[in-house]
Amino acid sequence: MKKILVDGDNLSIEDVVMVSRYKRKAELPKEVINKLDESRRFVEDIIRRGKPVYGVNTGVGELCNTRIEKDKLNELQKNIIYSHAILTPPYLSRESTRGTMLLRANSLAKGYSGIRKEILERLIFFLNNDVIPIIPEKGSLGASGDLIPLAALALFLMGEGRGFYKGKEMESKAIHKKLDIEPIKYEEKEALSMINGTSFSLSISILSLYDAKVALKGAIIASGLSAEALLSLSSEFHEKIQEAKPYPEQEVIAYALRNFLDGSELIDSNLNKVQDAYVIRCLPQIYGSIYSTLRYAERIYTIEANSSSDNPLLFPDEDLVLSGGNFHGSFIAAADDYLSISMTILGNNSERRLNRLLNPNLSQNLPPFLIKNSGLNSGFMLLQYLSASLVSENKILSTPASINSIPVSADQEDDVSMSATSARKLRQIVDNVLTIIAIEILSATQALYFRKKKKGRGTKKALTILKDTIPFIKKDTNLSPYIEKTRKLLVSETLIKEVEKEIGEIF
Repeated sequence: MKKILVDGDNLSIEDVVMVSRYKRKAELPKEVINKLDESRRFVEDIIRRGKPVYGVNTGVGELCNTRIEKDKLNELQKNIIYSHAILTPPYLSRESTRGTMLLRANSLAKGYSGIRKEILERLIFFLNNDVIPIIPEKGSLGASGDLIPLAALALFLMGEGRGFYKGKEMESKAIHKKLDIEPIKYEEKEALSMINGTSFSLSISILSLYDAKVALKGAIIASGLSAEALLSLSSEFHEKIQEAKPYPEQEVIAYALRNFLDGSELIDSNLNKVQDAYVIRCLPQIYGSIYSTLRYAERIYTIEANSSSDNPLLFPDEDLVLSGGNFHGSFIAAADDYLSISMTILGNNSERRLNRLLNPNLSQNLPPFLIKNSGLNSGFMLLQYLSASLVSENKILSTPASINSIPVSADQEDDVSMSATSARKLRQIVDNVLTIIAIEILSATQALYFRKKKKGRGTKKALTILKDTIPFIKKDTNLSPYIEKTRKLLVSETLIKEVEKEIGEIF
């Protein structure tokens, strides 16, 4: 299988997911090694000249004006890691840690950091050999970079701390010994370059974005199933309506739903119905806005993934060393918060359709709570309780973190992004939404067992997959296994891919 190139310029969202989640191999191209060598020679030249450069021969943070003696420069690098690496639980997931390693390597591969090629080679070697450091999930302010978690990563490369090797937790020094490699000894500027960046926040954000796309595609399938079960109308998806409000994302959603419902005898079958409720009638507008948010976040994360987020930056050709703020996670934080709000809207929309499926006053003559002999049986009643609790939790989690700056380092770092907090909240929201959508899919499948007319193309294909997992529920039983199985079909993209074979790519 083709390796993912770590060249600093061309890493995609899918590349990050492939390496992080599916353990695709990565590779450092030769041209990157040449850039790294040139940048490192520039650092060594700066040291010979004695020019003051932040983090090379000065302290860090508020201590930036403190000069460090030449014979203490490597000790400074080691001390930066020791002072910044605060390892307290909970710890980051292994896939997000892999993403952090890849993104850190890609940022450094741009050649603006003065770091030796051996450090990037070590990061990639660990990725390719399933070595995963244990790094903390909390502690980053998203400026000056994700300092605490990235320092824990850097500490691991020094042979300290703990990690996993092929799934087994071990001390870092034991892993190094097992692989017959020497730990890294950081030289001038290298420790600072390892920790000054947004790679931690970005890794969580990218993996969440990928799953948010899955959630939206799953919600389109879920809404199509529910639309059939609720004997909905087709007029709201008509292309003329979309042309009158020409958002491209709105048309994409309407087109997908037209294809999904094509051929249905349930749609438009209630001749007394004039309009559907908003949770179905406004799907192109609501989901179109969510799709627009996904596209925005993808643009932001892709740029960030292929950026140098270090400070200071080196420009050897111009003999320049420039201090700036590329470590600041503001772009990530704002995109995370925006996406969190959209995902919360998505979950809310799904739960409201679930309500219509379960409520006998709204369900177009489906049995109460989708079960025969209701009263004796409670049916799917408590699925709404679970869904409602997750929706409510998401509303709390979607309060923006990016507005909550707290000054640190004696007010030298006085406006921080909180991108890591935004990213962690986004992760929780997306996980909740995937469960909410799985509940709707499960419930709509049960509802469609009661509808005997011909189903639409997408519905028919989805039910072929779902009915292998979800039987008709005749009486009360433990629904937990069915929720988990449905969620697995969704998250694995099995259901999405099979439906897309029938109706074309959703988006």
